[in-house]
Amino acid sequence: MIARIATHAVAALLFVSLTAAAVATALLEPRADHGADMLFEVKRGESLRAIATRLEQRGLVRDARATTWWARLRGKAEQLHAGQYWLSPALSPAEIIDRIASGKVATWEIVIPEGLTAAEIGDPQVRNRGTIGGAAAHADPNGDFPACLLALDAELKVVGPKGERTIAANDFFVDTFTTSLEPNEILREIRIATPAPGTKGTYLKFSRRSQDWAIVAVAAQARVSGHEVTQVAIGLTGMGTRPIRASGVEQALRGKAGHDDELRKAAERAADGTDPQQDLNGSPDYRRHLAQVLTRRALEQITAHH
Repeated sequence: MIARIATHAVAALLFVSLTAAAVATALLEPRADHGADMLFEVKRGESLRAIATRLEQRGLVRDARATTWWARLRGKAEQLHAGQYWLSPALSPAEIIDRIASGKVATWEIVIPEGLTAAEIGDPQVRNRGTIGGAAAHADPNGDFPACLLALDAELKVVGPKGERTIAANDFFVDTFTTSLEPNEILREIRIATPAPGTKGTYLKFSRRSQDWAIVAVAAQARVSGHEVTQVAIGLTGMGTRPIRASGVEQALRGKAGHDDELRKAAERAADGTDPQQDLNGSPDYRRHLAQVLTRRALEQITAHH
């Protein structure tokens, strides 16, 4: 009887030891010795179990259950932050959970760094208290950020009593001070895709005074691969009752080599489909001329030295 109990005890101890070793392997050893970093998104309100399951599906951890158990044991379950994280199979599951709990989300360089988008808005008080989301929801046709969001192909996430929905920037701006937001919805988040390598952008603005509203402004983003413009997006400020994509310019330049004559011909289409308003700052023809000049200058900046 004693021998049988001892045998069972040894078997139980061996089972516990093997289980502990397996859990330790699953938690402390990386999934692979190497591997490319991948972008992993933790969604708002997502449970620990769901996160661990997707980590296993993406090949970042060996065992979702062991990862969940470890996170709860260490008190990490309530510390996980929503956002996008660069993760690698060379990280151990413990390191991955620690990174998500730290809240050190992936960051991106601003794609329109060469212009003066933010530096020329209002005064220091406005620049320090205003938000890009507020400027977007305000939808001033002479505001700076809406055209930039168009050129960046941004997505705007809104939330209301019926839930959450995503609106493309091109559909968000409807008219002067008017967006596609419902009266009971608020803008909660703006998402901008990671630009492809080689992408450059700029924002050129013409105004009567420094830090004044734009008479006309151009937000431009382009990617030159080899000797070909593979991607181009142009947003215009002050050329209608809402920010406008200069689709004529984009169509004329996409697939071209970006030579000076091609840039000039493409820029000549900047005013296609626009409806600039007459006011004390200038006539519609004056604004059309400004749009063409600023578009050409912007394209010259972002396609230079390719």
